[in-house]
Amino acid sequence: MPDSEQLRNELAEWISEILLVQVDPARDDAAFVADYGADSMDIVDIVEKVEKKYAVTIRNDEVGSVRTFGDLSKMIFRKKGERHS
Repeated sequence: MPDSEQLRNELAEWISEILLVQVDPARDDAAFVADYGADSMDIVDIVEKVEKKYAVTIRNDEVGSVRTFGDLSKMIFRKKGERHS
């Protein structure tokens, strides 16, 4: 699993490509909808990419709790930790 900084940089790059905006990996509080203009399909694209890249499953009921960059990065680390324990 990548370290925290590497994961955050990868996420910022992918999200920037999907949303066509500059995403700052240091801003945990940046909201996908309010700050980056994401819509529900953008969130689905981001989640699908994360699931494939990191071999994790984000359930539909969990997607609603992913509102910020920090929410997503923390969820990935938590899920990767669950797989390795």
